[in-house]
Amino acid sequence: MERQAGIAIDMIPIERIAVNPYQPRRRITAQELRPLADSIRVHGVLQPIVVSPIQRGFQLVAGERRYRAAKLAGLARVPAVVRRVQAAGSAVLALVENLHRQSLSYWDAAEGFLRLDTEFHWTQSRIAGQMGVSQSAVANKLRILHLESDIRRQIQDAGLSERHARLLLTLPTAKRRRELLRMMIEDKLTIRQAEEWAKSRSSDTGARRLPKTVVKDFRIVYNAFKETLDTVGTAGMAAEMTHVESDDYWEIRVRIPKNQEG
Repeated sequence: MERQAGIAIDMIPIERIAVNPYQPRRRITAQELRPLADSIRVHGVLQPIVVSPIQRGFQLVAGERRYRAAKLAGLARVPAVVRRVQAAGSAVLALVENLHRQSLSYWDAAEGFLRLDTEFHWTQSRIAGQMGVSQSAVANKLRILHLESDIRRQIQDAGLSERHARLLLTLPTAKRRRELLRMMIEDKLTIRQAEEWAKSRSSDTGARRLPKTVVKDFRIVYNAFKETLDTVGTAGMAAEMTHVESDDYWEIRVRIPKNQEG
């Protein structure tokens, strides 16, 4: 046993350490761990992991990446701080450590918050206070878990942001959400473009607003033609212009007499 800054550190056999069931990070690949494992082979584990005693050995509380990288590097023992922690405390410590890492996905954070909510009956306010985030941030992360499982999977596979996920929740039906998600992925819509699309389809009034835009655009064209004919009129040539509207198009008619009296 050694001490660092008053903290007792033991060299624990790595085979006696069980993973933390409350670990929020779901995806840790060997490729991600390889640089850390290479560093550990050369320099060792510079920052001890935290473990808690259990009936047969220890349970990992914090330091999941260091623990896995040490196993990948072939270490037999790892430096660890032994701390007795209850289940809720273990979950909190694992979440706190990982939330300060930018690489933790917002999905993993959301699922960690959900476990504190459902298993330990923590309020959103308490979660926010323990995690050092706003209550609205906790609420937003919990809300994205309401998305359909296939939509969640596609968002993760495509690497879309939390803002993309929250935007999909503004749409009233799963069909609309899947439609917008497809365009986000295939057409690479910007957030602004996706917001405009969602806004126009968030209610049934969206489709009724479209003809007003068409009428406005036609008037611009009509006025341009009219100004041109007015110019022709000042040159002494009388001309008449009328327009006809059908279901599919606008038709502009210009009549110029053949015989001009001057």
